[in-house]
Amino acid sequence: MDMSFVKGILEDKKKQALVIGMINFANAANLKICIEGIETDTLESYLRQFNATWFQGYHYSKPIGHKELIKLLMA
Repeated sequence: MDMSFVKGILEDKKKQALVIGMINFANAANLKICIEGIETDTLESYLRQFNATWFQGYHYSKPIGHKELIKLLMA
């Protein structure tokens, strides 16, 4: 799910309904869903309650290149 759906979600009831609906649809259809744009612990905590499959964003790591990824995985 593109970060444009979650940006400002904590203050926007319509975005909340849309995102929750997409996560529920994915789960009901036995699909995996990754939510992009997780930038704070508060946003992560809010979205985790809806059981999305994966989360991605600066909250976890800045974008890194292939060599940096290998180093990170080997550490």
